[in-house]
Amino acid sequence: NNPAFFPYPNNIDIFPDPIIAVHNYGAELLVLTTSALYRLTWDTEGTGWTHTLVQQNLHVALEDTYMSCVIKNMFFFKSGDYYYMMVPRASSSVKGEVTIAPISKPIENLLDNFHQELANIVCTMSDSSDITNYPERLINYFSYVDNTKVVVNYVYDITTAPVLFQDKYLYVQLIYDTESRTWSIYIFE
Repeated sequence: NNPAFFPYPNNIDIFPDPIIAVHNYGAELLVLTTSALYRLTWDTEGTGWTHTLVQQNLHVALEDTYMSCVIKNMFFFKSGDYYYMMVPRASSSVKGEVTIAPISKPIENLLDNFHQELANIVCTMSDSSDITNYPERLINYFSYVDNTKVVVNYVYDITTAPVLFQDKYLYVQLIYDTESRTWSIYIFE
């Protein structure tokens, strides 16, 4: 009955930036904020978490949290226009040490100007030279894990495009294979 009293839970974890995603990573937690990635490990006494900063200077938008996912012992996420994987460090003698791998380097030219490049691809596929209306409007995007592949889906509404695409949607899939470390792109309506 005291309005000046504010309950403060024991073992609360405070981060300098807003938390936008939390993922289970084995027995640990991965915390993705707008500018950093942290690993939280339950301490040996069972009274709280040990924080480890994995990567800072990230630029993770709230809408990009749908792109983040754990696949086996790796973590896939988007920062700015590019994709990254947190992977176990191969050359480390310390168990559990990780590093951040910039996996989108082979497709950086596509990602740097995604809308324009996608328009060029669609025009090439449809034998058209008018790229002003392709694609029209992004209406949804999401990612999921399919065995060893991370599939990033973009769905565009192209109903106002030329007659060739009346009342249709354009699905664009960027697929990253974590075993072969290759990218594929599929476009279909």
